[in-house]
Amino acid sequence: MGKKVMGSDGKMYKVKKPFYQRVWFWLIAVIVVFIGVGTLGGGDNESGSNVKKVDSEEKSTSTESTTEGQKEETFKIGDTASIDGYEIKVNSVEFQDGSEYNKPAEGKQFVIINITITNNTDEKQSFNPLDYSLNEDGVSSSTGFTYADGVDSLSSGDLDKGASVTGNLVGEANPNSKLKLRYQGNFFLSDHEVDFDLN
Repeated sequence: MGKKVMGSDGKMYKVKKPFYQRVWFWLIAVIVVFIGVGTLGGGDNESGSNVKKVDSEEKSTSTESTTEGQKEETFKIGDTASIDGYEIKVNSVEFQDGSEYNKPAEGKQFVIINITITNNTDEKQSFNPLDYSLNEDGVSSSTGFTYADGVDSLSSGDLDKGASVTGNLVGEANPNSKLKLRYQGNFFLSDHEVDFDLN
């Protein structure tokens, strides 16, 4: 609140605080600092990083650069995609009609995608089903994944260096459509888009 001062005419006038002394200015400044620190704290996961196809049999890798504007490599079931050591593998894909009380929309089936995420980076990494989408005939679902009875869905959390997690992503789609699992990246890997062909 501004203070009051007496003018030369003897009247009291309210003097407003300068903008840099206002609460809203400092709130915005703190938010900007946090965003800046978070972006800098992303470690090695910066634009221009590499997506690799990991060949587990020969213990070798073939690198494909994924700078913005380039076409990303598409992977298959059983392939492991490595984004600077953040590894994603689609282990299997199954289709289900659902149960008596939990059915997909008409003309669709549940698509159960079993994946393994491994952290081979030098620092802790997060994982979240919201980093993925099911792409059907070129259209990615924005509604996220659902659940199916008796299927353990992938949760969210953090992976220490060298740790892995395996779980299921459950979507709904026409099994005759061209289906892909799309990894869109988390906050620090948001410049990457990796597709896995599911059929």
